[in-house]
Amino acid sequence: MRKAVKTIGILGGMHWRDTLEYYTNINTEVVNSVGIQHSARLCIQTIDYEHLSNIIEKDSWDEAIDYLIGISKLIELGGADFLIISSDVNHKIENKIQKSIYIPVLSLVDALANNLQHINVKKVCFIGDRNLMENSYYLNQLQSKFNIKTHIIPKVLRCELFKEDLSTLEIDTILSKMVNNCLAVNVKTIITNDNLILNSIKKINSEMDIININYVHAQEAVKVAIGDEKI
Repeated sequence: MRKAVKTIGILGGMHWRDTLEYYTNINTEVVNSVGIQHSARLCIQTIDYEHLSNIIEKDSWDEAIDYLIGISKLIELGGADFLIISSDVNHKIENKIQKSIYIPVLSLVDALANNLQHINVKKVCFIGDRNLMENSYYLNQLQSKFNIKTHIIPKVLRCELFKEDLSTLEIDTILSKMVNNCLAVNVKTIITNDNLILNSIKKINSEMDIININYVHAQEAVKVAIGDEKI
């Protein structure tokens, strides 16, 4: 790949499917940017979630952080020029990871904010899994660093979405209520980490702007890799 001089390091997600999604998104964006014959230069290390969850269950957060930092250092030694973290859970410790390695970490929130500023969006709503919707990390980072406000879906609707074994019709009904809740406060941009939710909302209201946060992160990584952006 003529322009792609940087190697993207990927700290894998909590499940191999998360890592696969990033791999696919990055290479899709490379093809879109520089042509179908090209692919990204990558250095990937996946997370053994069984091992990590056992550490977390023991409430050994320092050990969990050390485990993730150790994997990040392996990526750095493998030749990566910068690092992206493909699990939105792990983004909460990205500052600790950054302090432990020499290569820069491309922040998920920074990538999202750059995209939102480019399209002049000042207020958003997160609709996705529990971590995305109920973690104050994203809200605080967007507000404090970029002055982008976040509308929070009412708890009763969030609890409905998080129920197990919902039918497609039930999910669509709940999402429709959430979309109406956003529109009632003039929020027309939804951030998600779930392509099923993204496609459902598109069917419910085609005028809503829906952004896949993971794809935006991958897109920003490719811009850095081919030299169009700096971290």
